[in-house]
Amino acid sequence: TRKEPEVTPEMFAKIRSGFNFFHYERLKPIIDKRRKALVKTINQRKIDIFFAGTTDYNQDKIAGQVISDHRNKVLRYIQQLGTQGLDVIATSGRIYRQSDYIDMMENTKVIFSPFGWGEYCYRDYEALLCGCIVIKMNTSDVLQKPDINKHMIFVDSLFDVNVDMINGLIKNNPDNNHIIKDIIE
Repeated sequence: TRKEPEVTPEMFAKIRSGFNFFHYERLKPIIDKRRKALVKTINQRKIDIFFAGTTDYNQDKIAGQVISDHRNKVLRYIQQLGTQGLDVIATSGRIYRQSDYIDMMENTKVIFSPFGWGEYCYRDYEALLCGCIVIKMNTSDVLQKPDINKHMIFVDSLFDVNVDMINGLIKNNPDNNHIIKDIIE
């Protein structure tokens, strides 16, 4: 007979019921901070586009190769947008401490969120809580609670995003504090 592993009180304490990434402990400091203070308006921010994320997944598996290839292409595309007059910071890997990463996002206008192992990731939530405009491939059919989909910009391909689109989003979204209030309330 197969013996089921024992669930310890420590393991059980880690379980959170819910539907999304808001239950990750790493988001708690940002949520607490947002409840106390608003973020800079889009026009007060210096960085047009910021991306710092994993681009090297398990190369022993085809899925890891496909994800790595996609995310590296997106990284190069974002870097290329920086040659067209946008202030861009785009790096591979988790090179920032969490607090520095959040500071960068709080000073960023637009975040690209490419697919990884799933449709959504904690970057989407972090970016929205930091008041960023989030651009990602269309996943609007995936239900979220709270409904963060209504606060994202969905595109058919991240490679369709151009300088004119970025500048238009920045111009038409001067203050995202109402989004933060909607998400955390």
